[in-house]
Amino acid sequence: MFEEGDHDGLDGDDAIESGEPVDGESDVSRVLSEDGLIRGGDFPSTDYVVSFVSGLPEEFVTALAYSEKTREIFEQVEEVINWLIQDLQGGRLQKRFGDKDSVREGLSMIDDVFINVCRVVFYEIKKKREELGFDHELVKDDYVQTIYNLHDTLYLLRDEVRDNGDSYFYSHIIGVLLILIREGGFTGAVTRTSAIGHDTSEDKGLPMAELLNISEYTHRLTGIPEDELKVFDRRVTNIVTGLTKIKRADKRADKPMTKYERREATSRLFWQTFLKETKIAPVKLADRIHNMRTLGFKKGKAGDDAQERISRETEEVYSPVAKIARLRDMYRSLVFATFENRNPQFVVDFAYLQFERRALLDDCADDIESSLVALPDVDGVMFRDISISEYVDSLDKSYSDVQIENLDINCLDSMQECVVFVKEGDDDILNLVSSYIVGIFGMEPAKSLNVGKGKNLVGFSRQFGKQLSFRIITKVDYNREIRGVYLDEEDALDPFKEQIQSLLDRRSAGLIDDIIKSAKAELLGKPMRLTTPMGDKYELLAGSSYLDFLAAVNPYDLGKAAFAEWSRSLDSKGARKCSLWDEIERSPDPKDVPMVNVRTLTSEEIASPEKMHISPLWLLYCVTPKAIGMVKSILKSPYSYYRQRVDGDGNGHSSTVLSESLEDGYEQLYIIENGKKCVDELSGLFGVRSPKIIKVLKNGDAKKSDDCLLHELGTGSVNPLRKLVKHIKPRERWHISLSLLNQPGIMEHFSREFGKCGFSLGGIKSRRIGDLDESKMFVSKPAGSADSMIDTYGFLKALIRLRLAYPDLKVTDSVL
Repeated sequence: MFEEGDHDGLDGDDAIESGEPVDGESDVSRVLSEDGLIRGGDFPSTDYVVSFVSGLPEEFVTALAYSEKTREIFEQVEEVINWLIQDLQGGRLQKRFGDKDSVREGLSMIDDVFINVCRVVFYEIKKKREELGFDHELVKDDYVQTIYNLHDTLYLLRDEVRDNGDSYFYSHIIGVLLILIREGGFTGAVTRTSAIGHDTSEDKGLPMAELLNISEYTHRLTGIPEDELKVFDRRVTNIVTGLTKIKRADKRADKPMTKYERREATSRLFWQTFLKETKIAPVKLADRIHNMRTLGFKKGKAGDDAQERISRETEEVYSPVAKIARLRDMYRSLVFATFENRNPQFVVDFAYLQFERRALLDDCADDIESSLVALPDVDGVMFRDISISEYVDSLDKSYSDVQIENLDINCLDSMQECVVFVKEGDDDILNLVSSYIVGIFGMEPAKSLNVGKGKNLVGFSRQFGKQLSFRIITKVDYNREIRGVYLDEEDALDPFKEQIQSLLDRRSAGLIDDIIKSAKAELLGKPMRLTTPMGDKYELLAGSSYLDFLAAVNPYDLGKAAFAEWSRSLDSKGARKCSLWDEIERSPDPKDVPMVNVRTLTSEEIASPEKMHISPLWLLYCVTPKAIGMVKSILKSPYSYYRQRVDGDGNGHSSTVLSESLEDGYEQLYIIENGKKCVDELSGLFGVRSPKIIKVLKNGDAKKSDDCLLHELGTGSVNPLRKLVKHIKPRERWHISLSLLNQPGIMEHFSREFGKCGFSLGGIKSRRIGDLDESKMFVSKPAGSADSMIDTYGFLKALIRLRLAYPDLKVTDSVL
């Protein structure tokens, strides 16, 4: 699919230079009759005027105003539209318009709406390029390529409508294109052409070789060498190929692929394409944003809750992709759209709270602005609402479960940010303006952080008695931030690509914590296919642990799962005892399905609910929703689970005896005790006393009692590790110590366990004490890693897991 020389490209890398246009007779007046547009004279104050067409989505019925600002766009579009009409009438566009009827239909589509949309697209491109500070101008060849492809796609999709009855072309295709331009900042020929044609192959069964008909309008292109046209054609074809859903049968098995297999294959194709042509990502994200905004009209098939599935996939897959690629506005849009679909009440509550908090700036916003614009280095000031995405970034909760009380919002926070635009200059200007702000408004304490090419400043203002947030940056840099990793030099994409390549190569789930939460679930990993001795077959998500297996196979055993024995056959001699945290082995070949024989503690061995082996920390290692739900249900009501799963099967204590022991509040005490065990485990791991752990987890909330916090931990409603990580500074290495039995090969085994987590050991020092080796070492990323900083959350999560097999394992660095 790819040829030598494919490249990532940066906009405006896609802008194609052009020479003088081919002369052509103007005939556009025939098409524009009685369109109601302003032709000259007094120009309107706005760029858009009253709509003149009905029956189409609101955004695309508003006409672009004719003005000095838009004059050139009107003239260029008019000339290219005339060429398109001439080529249709002259029989030059044979692939789509080979007979009189198709020509007549093609001409009828060049109406007021189509022409206005062409103008709007180029107006938005020009405006965005000015905001981004790009020097190059739109040339005639840009207009030719885009308008000819817009018309071609409109003809192919002329009969297609969305579930809500809107024109598919004007609603979705143009919607995706404008999102790509406005919210992504991508204006080049490759990305916009890919957006225009991203659905034609899939929806119309069009061969990729016929996606672009450049050869039919090359006589209109004067500034593009033939070899550049071939590269352009190849890049667009690659992107559209990577965006096309796989629907074919599995040729190896000569049978249709399952729905899951098709989705997995489609996702893998997308990421493999990304490694060769990175511009596929913003096009895909723009497509997803538009789909999410119109998801309310989606009609799912019977048994397929399309809205829930697409929203969950967006949350788990595409939002993290936008975040790690630092596509600022696309990320904000994806998060907001997901909340609108998965948790609409939270959106309402958030908007109401933000509306209330804005009042905090009512009495000081004017003073802040006037004080700042008076500074010699300041070029302007604006206030913006802080988006939902910025408040939920650190939450370890599904969007559907987030509530306002989960957000870490200071009671004096206006939930608005003051963006201070400074004049072009070096970093000294940012620091100088920051110091001015601290002094002028009495910011104390003030937290300053370099973010991208700007600086964030947050602190309590003594002058106004409230918390203020500032973003100090140049106007051009602020606008360019929407393009994330695509803005910088081409090698800025390399770490991102290396992470994707690693994910594809290792087919692993949780190795890249930012992309990840979903990639580990459904996106890229190869699923585990298992067969039990009874002949039952199961397919688990990649990265699944023994907990996920038990939840799928026998949830009754989940509360009594201290260990398991399993083998590839029914022969018990081949069974291997493994701890709860050992992952089920994956078969490299789907045909090589292992036989799994699971043995857990029997019900007789659990004399009471207190004897059940379960911990809130188990939730760190659940991948499947079923396992997560099962563990939470046990944690929240262990006695209820015991009655149903153990006592109820006739193998445990009688219900009468058990019910006598269950006095009111006794279960709550058990949950609190479970929370305390969780704190003790973290205390031992970090070498920090339990009261300090509890204090940090409270996060300054003096009103919360210890028992209240422990109850939250015991029920699994709080992820303690995620809260602790907020207070731990990331490092390039972590020092640890442990005691190991003096056995040959034990250190190699321990090293392999850490290697599974993506870390390597160094500086190992040991001394013999009796039968034990006291070992000290440090953990770091493998040599040559693109980013040497260790993901604190992933590292500590690995330690917790390893500590069950190595109880003496602990961090020796000062943590809290």
